[in-house]
Amino acid sequence: MEESKIKGTGQQQQKDKRK
Repeated sequence: MEESKIKGTGQQQQKDKRK
């Protein structure tokens, strides 16, 4: 559910979560 929010507005956060 949070992944959808990151894809919408927060590409930088996606890299942090992948790390």
